[in-house]
Amino acid sequence: MSTTVYPYLSPEKLKEAEEEARIKELSWLLESLEEDTFQALKSGIEECLALLAPVHPGSTLVLSSHRSENIKGHVTRIGSQIVKGTFNLRLRTHAPYNLSISPVSSTATVAKSNHGFYLPSLKKLSTLLEQALDCLNSVHFSSGSQNDQASSINSTSATIFSQLRLLCSLFHESLSILKGSDLYPAQSTLLASSQCDTKAWNEEPLESVIFTPELPSTLALNINISDCSLLLTIRVLEPCSQTPTISSLFLAGIGVQRRLEHDEMDQEFLYRGRLVRVKEKCQVESSADPCLLSCAAKLQALERSTLGAMDALRALTGRKDEELE
Repeated sequence: MSTTVYPYLSPEKLKEAEEEARIKELSWLLESLEEDTFQALKSGIEECLALLAPVHPGSTLVLSSHRSENIKGHVTRIGSQIVKGTFNLRLRTHAPYNLSISPVSSTATVAKSNHGFYLPSLKKLSTLLEQALDCLNSVHFSSGSQNDQASSINSTSATIFSQLRLLCSLFHESLSILKGSDLYPAQSTLLASSQCDTKAWNEEPLESVIFTPELPSTLALNINISDCSLLLTIRVLEPCSQTPTISSLFLAGIGVQRRLEHDEMDQEFLYRGRLVRVKEKCQVESSADPCLLSCAAKLQALERSTLGAMDALRALTGRKDEELE
């Protein structure tokens, strides 16, 4: 009875039926990606860009060194720019110094610099998200005619997979910026890495006239992103040509005066045209930025959605990543 209702198929017809079912399921998956997944990804990227947009009043974050008075203050971030802040420095190898960044200044030089300075990492993050949005907008789903429908669907799935893999790498690199690029190295992308490399602190120092009073030549200040917070690094510099005095050698020899240990103590840097050593290095992390925290959470969800779509395509195509290119 069962063989009459459901007759056995020959191996050739069974293979054709399996391929036809796979093509139908793959076609349904591509339609689902076009109608749901890609629209959700696009909306998520636009929300992340809105969180990074320069909207007033911005985020004001507190800076306070742990269990010490070395660094105290606060900064205000609007978009990818630091527009206002105060820094009270009480360092061991430098005289007490108070710096401020004011949004209103009477000097023409500061006015040209838009009353603050930009964070290259956040500018790079915005560029990566814009590239991800362009990648989504460039995707085209082609159904093809009835005669070559199978080949058209297979070709479309390979193209969609390559776009999803590019999106995943862009999301991963964006997350690595928010976590801190030094601690979490990002996967390099051909679209962004060659355009937006973040330079070292000594290669592109901040202008002294941004601060009030001006930043002295013995101090270097830079701000990076770390764990969705702002990481402020203060360095006390001394020229490499400076030789230690007899009194300092004597005090160091008897243990009264000790050299401050840090990860850059034995290195030399070219800073503003002269070789310097880092005499003292202090870092302090601000309170968490709510906009950056929300952006990181959305990017993690976008990355998971992209990986899920890639796994679904792998299951239906039965190929490795290299074969889908």
